[in-house]
Amino acid sequence: MRPLVVDGSNIGKVGGSRSHDGKSPPIDLAVLREALDALRHQFPDVTIVTVIDRHEAYRRDVAAERRAEIQHAFASGEFTQPPKNVAGGQDTFFLRMAEQHGAVVVSNDTFGEYLAEFPWLSDGDRLLGADHGKLGWTFVPCASSTPKRAASRSEKPRSTTASAFSVGRVPATGSAPPDLHDLDVRVGDTVICPDGLSGVVARIDAHDGRIRVEGWHEWFTLSELGGLD
Repeated sequence: MRPLVVDGSNIGKVGGSRSHDGKSPPIDLAVLREALDALRHQFPDVTIVTVIDRHEAYRRDVAAERRAEIQHAFASGEFTQPPKNVAGGQDTFFLRMAEQHGAVVVSNDTFGEYLAEFPWLSDGDRLLGADHGKLGWTFVPCASSTPKRAASRSEKPRSTTASAFSVGRVPATGSAPPDLHDLDVRVGDTVICPDGLSGVVARIDAHDGRIRVEGWHEWFTLSELGGLD
C-alpha cells in the first residue's frame, strides 16, 4: 500500500458549515485526529503524513486558544505545514509531496485545476475521499477531472476560454467587476486574505471576478479579500 498524504485543512473541516458570509469553517483538530485514527485502523501498516495550510494557525476568526493549538501541533511535528512563500503555492507543495513519494492523497478536494500538472490524480487509485456518518469514517477512492463551469442559457459564448484568464492580466474588457479592472489585478499579486495575512493570487476568473489565493480552497471577490497588499 502506498503512503498516505492527508489534506488536513480539508479533512479537518468535514461536517463543518460555512459562515453567513461564505467563509469556510476553521479546521477542527478533534475531527482531523478522529479521521487519522480511522485511517490508521483501516491502514495499520501505512505511513501517514498530514499537511495543514499555514494560514489555519493565524485566522483571525478563530479563538486564540485554537490558533495556539495548531501552532503547537506544527512545532511538535504532529502535522506538517508548507514552507512560507513556497513556489507554486501550498496546494502545489502538497501535491508535489504526494507525487515524489508515490503517495495516495486523502482529501475531498479533487484538485481538478492541477490535473494538467499532476495527471496521476485521475488514475482512480491516488485519491481518497472521506466522509463521516453514523457508522463512522468512510474512505472511498476518487478520481480527479478537469472542472467545467456550466453556462446559463442566456449567457453568450465568449471568444476567450476561461483557462486564458487563469494567468496574466485581467482583460480590460469583459464581465469582470470594475474593481478588478481598476486595480489591474494579476496572478502573482499579493492580497490581504480573510485571516488578515498576505496571500498570493493563484487564479482569476474574469467572468465573475472571483479570485483564488494560494493555500485557500474557496474563491473570493477582491472586496472580500481586503484589496491589494
